[in-house]
Amino acid sequence: MKLNPLVWGKNLAIVLASLAIFAAAVFVLSYLASIPSTKLKRAYEQRKQEEERLRGFLDCTVVDSGWQKRLAGVEEIYVPLIKINLTNKSSEGLNNITVRAYFMVENQSLCFDSVSIQKLDSGRSTELTFRCVESLGFGIFFKGLTLIQTTKRISYEISAAINNVSVSLGRGDLKFNLLLP
Repeated sequence: MKLNPLVWGKNLAIVLASLAIFAAAVFVLSYLASIPSTKLKRAYEQRKQEEERLRGFLDCTVVDSGWQKRLAGVEEIYVPLIKINLTNKSSEGLNNITVRAYFMVENQSLCFDSVSIQKLDSGRSTELTFRCVESLGFGIFFKGLTLIQTTKRISYEISAAINNVSVSLGRGDLKFNLLLP
């Protein structure tokens, strides 16, 4: 039984048209699925507004940054340390603020420290100290670098969070400055 070329061409055209319609439908559905809903857009915009509001409420000034020399067994380590002054610029008191400092060695995470502030009244300031310290059940463990490792680029980033809204307050590089304990 021989196929008529006209029938064969007609069948091929139907198959190609079906594939084209299927591909177009997949493209349109995937495009529509990637568009966020108005509810998600509203939530995103509200989150951005809360972040900007929080960023406007807090003023962070680095008072001092550098290294604290510690003795770890027989060798000396240098622990990154930063002191900041945090000021509430808003007209209302802020509650349950968590301030974190992340320390990085050449963009690789070294450690972080956090401080919780229960209440910071309007116009008030507080000085906070951050260093690479891990609290253990029986004491604390300082995480630091050897003297030669302090020549690498050590940076920090300070962030604050209230009610699951977190903002970056600043970043910078540590200079080799020995600070007293």
